[in-house]
Amino acid sequence: MVKVKEHSKYYLYDAKEAFSRYLTKSKKIKWLTVAMLGCLLIGILFKIFHLNIGFSFWGMVILYWMIIVGYRVSGFIRFSELAEILTVDCDPYKYYEILSFIKQRDKKGKAKNNLMLYQAQCCIRMRGHMEEGLSYIQQVSFKKKVFNRECTRLVVSAYYYFALKDDENYKSVKHELENLPQNLKMSKRDKAV
Repeated sequence: MVKVKEHSKYYLYDAKEAFSRYLTKSKKIKWLTVAMLGCLLIGILFKIFHLNIGFSFWGMVILYWMIIVGYRVSGFIRFSELAEILTVDCDPYKYYEILSFIKQRDKKGKAKNNLMLYQAQCCIRMRGHMEEGLSYIQQVSFKKKVFNRECTRLVVSAYYYFALKDDENYKSVKHELENLPQNLKMSKRDKAV
């Protein structure tokens, strides 16, 4: 039997407190990663100066990549937990506000397109925000086309055009969505689905 979550981790907190908790955990993990990389650097220096510490050079390289991948995966998991505010708690207003806080902190604009995609998904669930959501989804353009991300972008676009009764754009997006598997190289994971 599948256990269904009743609430997200951030259910009891307002948007500002939830963002603060998310940010605190992110900072802790970032500093832990920096400390682990520092220890690895010390190990490499020991190896360079021919002091035997029991690790081979390749062992250290593998450990380095494990630390980096672990950091990236933990970031994905943390953001997924944050997304449960929308999917489990069904609170698009709180999630939208948290996304706005994240957008303010994204100085280099690395997460701009992903944030606009999530904000467009929030606007679907918020009354009176259809035009705002449509403007977000129209601005989204990823440099690297990834199947699941493009699929999400097109499905959200199709929803907006359908809801706004824009048949021409709806049919265009629907056609693009139908041809998506042929237009993009799919990963093994996407093919399995």
